[in-house]
Amino acid sequence: MRTAVPPFGMKGDPRASGRPATAFKRDTLAGFSPDERRRKMTAMATAAAKTVFPHITTDPEVCHGRPCIAGTRIRVMDIMAAHEQGVSPAELQDHFATRRLTLAEIYAALAYYNDHKDEVEADFAEDERLAAEGMAKEAELRTQRSGR
Repeated sequence: MRTAVPPFGMKGDPRASGRPATAFKRDTLAGFSPDERRRKMTAMATAAAKTVFPHITTDPEVCHGRPCIAGTRIRVMDIMAAHEQGVSPAELQDHFATRRLTLAEIYAALAYYNDHKDEVEADFAEDERLAAEGMAKEAELRTQRSGR
């Protein structure tokens, strides 16, 4: 079963416990060479939100440029993770803490995934890597604090 990190504010999000959101921010460009970082930052700075699929947009300022349901911060990968865990499209309409999604938006996210599997799977892998890094850093900080 996939364990994608839910976006902040999603129902059941463990981070919505009052802890500062900054504890979960990570440098998404850390694994790239300086030239790659520069190219990616230039692309992100010059790109605007654009529709890449019906009901699906990408914007470098929203969810690190990952494909989302238009007008929300609900990523395609969030729809896929919930769907793979057995949540039906009808149940997905009320699954997120933002607004009620339409079935057209949900099916567009599922279709986007099927047309862009490699991209979305890479997003899942990056989220898992960032979550593991964050947990390791948090454990290190706890160890340092308890050693004082």
